Amino acid sequence: MATAKKKGDKAPATSSDKKADNQDNNQPPARVYTISAVAEAGFYRCGLFFPHEGRQISGDDLSDKQLAQLKAEPNLVVSE
Repeated sequence: MATAKKKGDKAPATSSDKKADNQDNNQPPARVYTISAVAEAGFYRCGLFFPHEGRQISGDDLSDKQLAQLKAEPNLVVSE
């Protein structure tokens, strides 16, 4: 059952909100990684699916451990 939104409730933060927050705090913008699977069928790693065509992910959305695992995975190509 869905609940009605109360006036003043905020929507979940989006990546563009995070970028704005970084700029407000004088922090450098998050790095964006393009990650693609070697296999044409795609590949799952760290609970995420990576198509052969690739997908972009903000560094803010990955932990240091996840990023290290993705970079070390031979079935994926990670570029900045």
